[in-house]
Amino acid sequence: MFGGSTIQYLSQFADNVHQRPAPEAQHASTHHHQAAARTARPTRPVEQKASPTIFPAMARTKQRRRESTGSKAPRPQEHLPPGAPRIALDPRFILARSYLLGDEEFELEPIPDMAREVFGVLLQQCRMQDAGIKPRGRLNVVKIQDIGPPSEGEVPSMDSALCWAEYGNAMFRAVEKKFNDVTKAEGGTDSIEEDDSDIDEEDVELALELMDTSWKIFLHHVNEGNEWALEQIPRNIRCIGDLYSFRGEFPNAAHSYLMALEYCNKAWEKMKESCDPKDTLSTLEALRCKGQVVELNALVARALLACPPGEDVVCQYNNEDEEDPFVDVIATSAQRLSDAKSFYLMARSDLEKEVIIRHEMMANAPSDKVDLSRVTKEILLLTKIVNSVGNSIKETKDQS
Repeated sequence: MFGGSTIQYLSQFADNVHQRPAPEAQHASTHHHQAAARTARPTRPVEQKASPTIFPAMARTKQRRRESTGSKAPRPQEHLPPGAPRIALDPRFILARSYLLGDEEFELEPIPDMAREVFGVLLQQCRMQDAGIKPRGRLNVVKIQDIGPPSEGEVPSMDSALCWAEYGNAMFRAVEKKFNDVTKAEGGTDSIEEDDSDIDEEDVELALELMDTSWKIFLHHVNEGNEWALEQIPRNIRCIGDLYSFRGEFPNAAHSYLMALEYCNKAWEKMKESCDPKDTLSTLEALRCKGQVVELNALVARALLACPPGEDVVCQYNNEDEEDPFVDVIATSAQRLSDAKSFYLMARSDLEKEVIIRHEMMANAPSDKVDLSRVTKEILLLTKIVNSVGNSIKETKDQS
């Protein structure tokens, strides 16, 4: 903004203000510098900086702030929960999450394709940082083949684990949205068929690989005592269950939901002991934790109902590292409907006795710290999921 001569003049003026010259000399000096400024090119050398004494009031304010707090202003990563990666505060990461989830306030629909591109660039950056390579220039949109899985014995950072999970979820949601748009336009089933040519099966397979990779990395950091990584695993497994459900592999989906439900039940038992009903934020955390339990119970019931009738519900995974695939019988053909009803009843009971009651407690003691309207929308959505499962059970009984 200032030329080099102007900065020198201001610095000298501030440092030697007590040696102010006579009015005539001051007028001549100002005249001289104005003429020099008109003829000189207004460039500011990089090595030349303005003297801090130009803004003494600002310097005193900063000094008083340091003395009152005892340290400098906190950095953004200091606001993160313990163990959380710094990438979660990256503006690009926040933007990608908004693309993935949409924004009801501004009536913005989710755009998972855009989220996938941003998460892919962030994953590339995190992988380069893990390898000790400093990114230079602009990073382009990448594919998972360009990044590659972790090598044997390598433990990627939490930043990479989070980006892996979000990248895979965004890739799957992009395929899911494309399928749903086509289904709404033409009419059809809620899951893909083997001969469906409109679905990019390669993207679905890559998304599953990405989320499975992030799950393994999260588990490694959990074993090292990272509690934040433990909180991410249920959401990660739940997304894997959604992918299996989308592919029509309902036994695998039910198995994934059951694993996520086990994590959430443990988190709820731990939170229930420390929850303070008088604390609004504590009540909100407990409400959302129990809401996850309710939703997963409903999803397990829905997956069991979608399994073929007259057959055992058998989960099967093909593990590349082992010769024999993993096989687990979740429910027999005779137990399938009764098990689905049991999970539905648990979801409905927890919804009425825990989630709605805690919501009423928050409504009776409103706080500026919590957006109650958003919490209400989440509970309404949860209620719709539970009611839809109940209607499915009723229809199944009527048909039988």
